[in-house]
Amino acid sequence: MMNFPGFFSFAEFCMLKAFVESGVASLMFKGVSSASAIASRLDLDVDRVERFLNALLSLGVVEKLEDRYVIKRGWEIYFDENSVFFIGPYLKHVERLFDRWNNLEQALKSRDVQKRPDGSFFTHLARGLFPVNWDLAWRLYAEIGFMRRVLDVGCGSCVWSVPYAMHNASVVGLDFKEVIESAARFTVEKLGLQKRYEFIEGNMFDVNWGSNYNLVILGQILHSHSPDQVLEIFTKSKNAIGSGGFVAVIEFFKGYGRGPALFDINMLLNTTRGRVYSVSDLEEIAKRASLKPHKFVLLDPSRGVGALILV
Repeated sequence: MMNFPGFFSFAEFCMLKAFVESGVASLMFKGVSSASAIASRLDLDVDRVERFLNALLSLGVVEKLEDRYVIKRGWEIYFDENSVFFIGPYLKHVERLFDRWNNLEQALKSRDVQKRPDGSFFTHLARGLFPVNWDLAWRLYAEIGFMRRVLDVGCGSCVWSVPYAMHNASVVGLDFKEVIESAARFTVEKLGLQKRYEFIEGNMFDVNWGSNYNLVILGQILHSHSPDQVLEIFTKSKNAIGSGGFVAVIEFFKGYGRGPALFDINMLLNTTRGRVYSVSDLEEIAKRASLKPHKFVLLDPSRGVGALILV
């Protein structure tokens, strides 16, 4: 029998979504831990709750101690609504993607340009990607090392620049106003980094980026743009770095596993001219902006996420 890829994998997403949105995760985070107590607090059927908790147990999300269920040790921060690692925004973002992916057949038949998603799409995306990219951001920091003055373009939740700010760098975050207000400032305030950050609100193509940065971070933003737009972003990056400065491009890179190929379809569904690029694609465009390749690092082989460092 054919082993269909991803068969029933949607169930794990639905389990996590129900865990968070039903209020069960919140109660467990606060210490309510038996199936009967959870059912009583939420006015639910105890048998259904126990079956649900046992399914979460099989997924490794919770652990069982006698008759009590507890969130897996070390995972508590992902279910804390006040944490920058809270998984809720990520689940909201994936739910929004479902609508477009369910219409993939129509998208293949259509020649219409995709509409740009609204502001809430980007705020859920920005908040949701913080826990996903946190470990990768620290790997990037380890590869590049400390930089005194950093520009984070399309900063979102600021996940890629936070390691620099936590080492006392001066960081400027650039993004749309609604993203800065709902995602970037949330992160900065929760982590107590207000003194390390300034923000530029607006479209990256229209605003002045400033100059003399030691590092410009382009964290997973190029895939939303056409080659001509990427060239413009690289040109602005070149003008923004001082002598000896670096540009760090974090992307899904074509040719590294199946992740980038699938993400390329995500761009087909959610952008007007976006696409996944290969390392050589971006190196060629960068040369036209007088940027040279310095180093390529594969940050997450399983997802095909890497960092191309340019000088």
